[in-house]
Amino acid sequence: MKFIVFSDLHAHPFKRLSRVHPDSGLNSRLEHALECLRAVRYLSSATGIKQVLFGGDLFDAKNKVPTVAVEAVFKEMVEWSKSGMEVIMITGNHDHATISGESHALSVLSELEGITVVDNPTVIPWGGININAIPYRKHIKKEWFDIDMGTPSICLAHGVVGGSKTPSGYEFEAEEPDHEGVMCDRIPIDWLEPFKMSIVGHVHNPQILGSKKQVLVPGMPLQQHPHEIGQERGIWVVDSTTREFERIEVTKVPKFVKAELYKGKVTSDHPIEGNHVVLKVVLDEAEKTTEGKKADFYLSNDGQDMSSFVNCWGAESLTVVKPD
Repeated sequence: MKFIVFSDLHAHPFKRLSRVHPDSGLNSRLEHALECLRAVRYLSSATGIKQVLFGGDLFDAKNKVPTVAVEAVFKEMVEWSKSGMEVIMITGNHDHATISGESHALSVLSELEGITVVDNPTVIPWGGININAIPYRKHIKKEWFDIDMGTPSICLAHGVVGGSKTPSGYEFEAEEPDHEGVMCDRIPIDWLEPFKMSIVGHVHNPQILGSKKQVLVPGMPLQQHPHEIGQERGIWVVDSTTREFERIEVTKVPKFVKAELYKGKVTSDHPIEGNHVVLKVVLDEAEKTTEGKKADFYLSNDGQDMSSFVNCWGAESLTVVKPD
């Protein structure tokens, strides 16, 4: 059985590195999140795969999700419902309005046909398999990961898998349960071994784990920060029979790319137009000794905005890195 999988969208009208989108009039970074949702719908239409699993954190602002984000996402999800997609969505910590997780920003989506929103750990029979759907909880219980050995099972959870890594290489350890059998935020990898496969959101760096390479951490579908330069992002097609994972890049959203400015000339190994540009100002020896450094000229608004550069080169945004 094949699924489309994604997680950690973090849809939000972020002020930083954003502008008014020329087509929709929305905040551009919110529009990019919507483009990822459209990409899922288009992929479903192109492949005929109607089943979609979402691993949590649809929104970004805990307990204060902007109305514009909820309305925009709801409008796109209506299109999902109309197209006959069958979706299971679990809530992530960023979706929650309360510590318990029972009040959350995804509740409005449960009104749509074909959209199942899970805010309490439960097992869902789905097309001949069981989905252990486990939304984010601060304390995680082993019993939520119990399976019926007679039925193929897939785990869909939001938490930190022991052994998963950040982009910098830091590895999360799986802490042992306390005397009550609960843990904070961590899912030991051995709890996932009995499953046919597992989809676990929360960590933004995509990776495949487990002794049988059966645990997918989808990561985010798009880059959100300058430090993510070069990191892979996308949505996934997953085959539960073969345990194959295929990452599909969302091509209509910007990436972060490096560029250099030296003596008025900009160079980059990647396209500048349509992307978030991280610009390093390179000084020659004479400029380095100039009082105050000429580079200060380029660091207006803390390096977050240089409208003439963005307008001239067609960059989505500009972040200037101070010279050495």
